[in-house]
Amino acid sequence: MSKWTAFVAFALIALASCNEAIATKECSPPFDHWLKPPGPTGHLRPVTTLTISKDGALFWNNRTVSFSKLDQILTAVPTLDPQPHTLFEVEPQAPCNEIVKVRNLIEKRLSCRKSRGICGEGPSGAIWDEETDIRKHD
Repeated sequence: MSKWTAFVAFALIALASCNEAIATKECSPPFDHWLKPPGPTGHLRPVTTLTISKDGALFWNNRTVSFSKLDQILTAVPTLDPQPHTLFEVEPQAPCNEIVKVRNLIEKRLSCRKSRGICGEGPSGAIWDEETDIRKHD
């Protein structure tokens, strides 16, 4: 096996293992009524991704946002037609208090309990959208 092949194989294994861990064991689990992989997101429903990093930074569709900007965005999401599925990705070691704060904001703004299939939490959306090909991933 060449050095390049070994490097690529190692990188893929490392990336795959990163997606398995969600925050720390001390954090509470996602809400019961939220979808979790490999649950369906709907045939034609677009997917938006909200990520919280290990340092608590927020990213809406890979763009940095403040908590107040996120609040504005989530307030507008229910007015979209069709309303997208919002996938909350939590990086390992993200601060639990910030995770809970964001979960509660998502729940409040998107009425996740009433609108089943709108909210979810888990690793990369690529796992969720393999069949519908809604999002493209490298």
